[in-house]
Amino acid sequence: MQFDAPKVLEALDAEWRWVLLKMDAVLAVSSMGNVLLRSVNRCYWRVCPEELSAVRFAADDDELEAAFADPEQKSDWQMAALVEELVGA
Repeated sequence: MQFDAPKVLEALDAEWRWVLLKMDAVLAVSSMGNVLLRSVNRCYWRVCPEELSAVRFAADDDELEAAFADPEQKSDWQMAALVEELVGA
């Protein structure tokens, strides 16, 4: 999915500032609108708009790599079955 990183950061800063630290990079936006961010202190956060949540996804680069190597975590991020159901609807 293509996205405009500066606009995503600006929107999240405006609407999620109450929970997120200062973010410096958008790494990915899923088909369902989840956003993976890197904070200025090099932690990784996942914003899940459908759950109205922002959670720390990984504490550092190694944890991030391990999370995406885990099939369950990868499946949760991609939500392929749900995306397929919604696109086909």
